[in-house]
Amino acid sequence: MKPAAVIVAIVMVLLAAPRARAQSTPLPADTVRTRLELGRELLKDAEYDRNIGMLGEVVSQGVDDPELLGATYLLLIKTHLYLRNYLVRQPQGRTAADLNHARARSLVTECLGRAELRHLRPLPEVDYPAEMLQLFRDVRGQLQGGFRVTKLQPAIAKVVLDGDTLRADTSGVLLAVQDLGVGRHAVQVLAAGYVTMRENIEIAPGTVLERPYVLRRRHGPVWYGARAAIVGGAGTLLYLAGKPKPEADLPGPPPPPSGAER
Repeated sequence: MKPAAVIVAIVMVLLAAPRARAQSTPLPADTVRTRLELGRELLKDAEYDRNIGMLGEVVSQGVDDPELLGATYLLLIKTHLYLRNYLVRQPQGRTAADLNHARARSLVTECLGRAELRHLRPLPEVDYPAEMLQLFRDVRGQLQGGFRVTKLQPAIAKVVLDGDTLRADTSGVLLAVQDLGVGRHAVQVLAAGYVTMRENIEIAPGTVLERPYVLRRRHGPVWYGARAAIVGGAGTLLYLAGKPKPEADLPGPPPPPSGAER
């Protein structure tokens, strides 16, 4: 493969790559599996431009299997970085090399921005170049954060984030979610017999937001009626206790003496 021909071909591929994903029927899963197998062989044979075109079509058209789609993204990003490392050693290859690195970064951003692929990671790490691992760390730190519930009362309460119920973390105690997109999210905490709590939270890049939630009990009409009666009775007692007592009647004048002199 001649270096000049490689550079020209790859620049043409890169110019076409950023186009929006076509609104077409997703590729069959078997077709994507076949292309992934071929793509791994093309990568070994340094057929980078052909691999980029083939895998780019899968990403553009899509596939109804998130695992296959994630594997395609990983192989495509890896191919761009392999090509980048090849081009950077060629005479006047720096520009094309930088284009491939930029395209790899945009693909990482694109895949992590898809809800079904937000947990995607290049694993096992030994199968990927170091710069690819760093790209995922850098982009994830800019696009995502985390959320953790540090206290929950009552213990039976459910925490719902954006319509999905949170599950306990690996410790089995705290409710947590990672790889959460930056920005506003809706939280609802509810339990039978308690007042539901709702709030909007803001997730910042590369941080984990922590929240404690303690619900108040919900009381029925009987409870409120009894409370009103108690309050009313207490008020009456206070009124009576503070009312001034009437003064005692004063004695009248003494009667005139008997047998008074005329």
